[in-house]
Amino acid sequence: MRIFTRPLRAATWPLVVAWFSLTALYISVGFLPDEYLIYVRGITTPQAYPVKMILIESGISGVTFAIVAWALSSHSWSRVAKFLAGTVIAGAVGVFAGMGAMHAPRHYIYFALGMLLLTFVSLLGTLFWIALGVIYKTSHADSGQTGS
Repeated sequence: MRIFTRPLRAATWPLVVAWFSLTALYISVGFLPDEYLIYVRGITTPQAYPVKMILIESGISGVTFAIVAWALSSHSWSRVAKFLAGTVIAGAVGVFAGMGAMHAPRHYIYFALGMLLLTFVSLLGTLFWIALGVIYKTSHADSGQTGS
């Protein structure tokens, strides 16, 4: 059994680039001041860089991206089931992150938005594979019929 099938290898690079881009966004936004601490709590002293939170967000998004990449490793209808599983997991992470984003710093808000975007892309992938399967089934059913 081969672990890295051709569809997974073809889809790995865009997902890796997307994950690195999202992680770079977390890192760059981590340098911005926290508006909640400044304007609501009145803490205007320099704030520490949120290394721990950015590592946690990067790790969670990396696992979620890996699950979506895992969905691309199979063929046909099992891919749809894996895409649905990846969509549910990414959606759960995005929704739970979004629920905690009221007074959160920007890197956390971008984490929630990134997970919701991954959910949307995974849902579009699921719908694409369903449509592709239906088109494939109908085209083979039509070509297999003989005129009477």
